[in-house]
Amino acid sequence: MNTNIQTISTDVALRLVADRRRRAVLYHLINNADGAMTVTALVDEMVGPESVLDAGTWNEAQTLSASLHHNHLPTLADSGVVDLDTQRATVRYRPTPPMEKLVQFVTEELE
Repeated sequence: MNTNIQTISTDVALRLVADRRRRAVLYHLINNADGAMTVTALVDEMVGPESVLDAGTWNEAQTLSASLHHNHLPTLADSGVVDLDTQRATVRYRPTPPMEKLVQFVTEELE
């Protein structure tokens, strides 16, 4: 049995993907080769030209960065789907197969 696989309740998973910014964070981390990124790189991807958020301005990037630091990343960390290292400003996805399926479904079928 792989002890690195996380479990999550349906209610928590749905609450996490209900917010488009948390959904975008999960999407980028899940689709990153090693599941880890600096917060700066994550923001850059989220507001880039092929962004799932269609942001792109410096002010939007700053607002997003603050929102991730103070709200969304701690929420994801508290749920156990990411590890957040505030000292190094990095975030790592913790494999959670139901979350991956849910994020994939929402981003591909509902957005």
